[in-house]
Amino acid sequence: MLLDLDAIRNGKIHDYPYRWILFNNLIRESAKHELVSTPPLEDQFEYDGDDGYIHGFGRSLDEGTQRVFPLGSAWTQLIDELSSPGYRNAIAELTGLDLSNQILGMRFYRYNPGHGTYPHHDHPANTLVHMFYFCEKWDSRWGGCFRILKEENPDSGFLDIPPLFDISVAFVRSDNSWHMVPHIAPYVTQIRYALKASFYKPQE
Repeated sequence: MLLDLDAIRNGKIHDYPYRWILFNNLIRESAKHELVSTPPLEDQFEYDGDDGYIHGFGRSLDEGTQRVFPLGSAWTQLIDELSSPGYRNAIAELTGLDLSNQILGMRFYRYNPGHGTYPHHDHPANTLVHMFYFCEKWDSRWGGCFRILKEENPDSGFLDIPPLFDISVAFVRSDNSWHMVPHIAPYVTQIRYALKASFYKPQE
């Protein structure tokens, strides 16, 4: 197993400014080298001009369809474990959410220098969002952190979470679950990679 499901079950939920969880070391250290050094290739991503970042689909379980790019064994195993009942049950047990009939979609993100997002709280169809990161090192002065906001104002930052491999963050989506990714400084040479796992309602 790459995922430490006990660490998920034993996570601590913070209630301010909304429900969020900061996890440490959810993915086994033995997989770090492969996951960090073999991300999806650039030509496997698509450019999303609306949000100013490049993205690629990991897996969408909607209506039983999936689109998975050729990946190394560790990446394939990670996606399979996130798709498993074990992960779904562990995150549901922690949050108290009923995720049994919800769809789990996954998407890779690639942020180049200059990319980021503005304040948003995710689509209302989402119930829970879990972000995994794949950078071995990151300086918060570069931008690119997951910034929890107290309100829609980008200056209302509550906490900046760096996109490091041993860190992941989950939040229960609500109308006040404001967050953003400050744009990465143009001089930064490192690419920011992330995997987003989202549970959402089938009818939406």
